[in-house]
Parts: sequence; structure tokens; C-alpha cells
Amino acid sequence: MTSITRHDSPDGSVFHEVLSEHRVVCYVHWKPLARRWIEQNLPGWGITAIVQLMWQWVDRGGEVDRVEETKEEYRDKWTHHYDLRIPVKDRRVYVETRLDIEDKVAYVVNVHDP
Repeated sequence: MTSITRHDSPDGSVFHEVLSEHRVVCYVHWKPLARRWIEQNLPGWGITAIVQLMWQWVDRGGEVDRVEETKEEYRDKWTHHYDLRIPVKDRRVYVETRLDIEDKVAYVVNVHDP
């Protein structure tokens, strides 16, 4: 696991750029599992608001962990994923993402309490 920021790695820079487009839905895609968790556990918080919080976290230099992918079903396509633990209301929320650097798209694949 390696922590990245927008200033010290190409991945961090692209991640920041993608999240900065948080008002444009096509840059950040949500898997159904992640979307459901938000709906069930953070009533009143839509996915657009969560992406905005993710962007603010990255923009302010919050920690983003680049983690080597170990799940067999993903390793053929993704070598790693990115974990954020962002503050939402009075709790911290774990957000697992994948980043397609070439297409500049992020995928939110899982969300839960850390």
C-alpha cells in the first residue's frame, strides 16, 4: 500500500482531475453495491454529494491509499485500487475506487464503515 497525493504521483494527479469533475456524472461511475450502501446508510446524501466530498478530501491533501489488487476476479484487469476514508457527517466512510487513467474515469466499487 502506498499513499498518493495529487502533487506526488501521476495517479494522484489524474485522480484529482477526475474528481474535480464531480458535477459531471460521466467521470465517476458507481457500482450498485456502493450506491445501495450510500442509500441505506447515509439518508439524504446522494452520490453526487459523496463524490464532491471525495474531491474535497483529495483537493485538501487527504490520504488516498494505492493498494495492490488481491481479489482474483479483478486482478486480470486492475493491478491496484484506491482507498479513501472520508468524513461524512459525524462518521468516517471507506470508499474503494478503481481509476482508469487512460480514459480518466473513476469507479466507486465499494463503500462501508472502515
